[in-house]
Amino acid sequence: RQVSTQSTWESIDMKTGYRTKSILCMPVKYQNSVMAVTQLVNKQDATAFTEEDEEMFATFATYAGIALRNSRLYRSVMYEQKKKKKKKK
Repeated sequence: RQVSTQSTWESIDMKTGYRTKSILCMPVKYQNSVMAVTQLVNKQDATAFTEEDEEMFATFATYAGIALRNSRLYRSVMYEQKKKKKKKK
C-alpha cells in the first residue's frame, strides 16, 4: 500500500545520495507491545512490495519480537546474577 508520495523521501535521498523507490515498514511486537520498527527499502525485482511480501515480513517481525524479548530476559537474568554475586562478597 502506498502511504505517501515519493516526494516525502526526496529530501532524505538528497542528503544521503540514496534513491528510495519503495519502502515496507513493520512494527516489531511482542504480546501487542511495540519493541522496535524494521523496514525494507527498494525491492529488487519490482517497484512496489506485494501483499505476499508484507505477510513474509510480518512473520519475520514476529520472530524478531520474540528474539528481542528473549534477549532482554536473558540480559535481565544475567544482571540479577551479577548483583547477587556482588552481595555475597
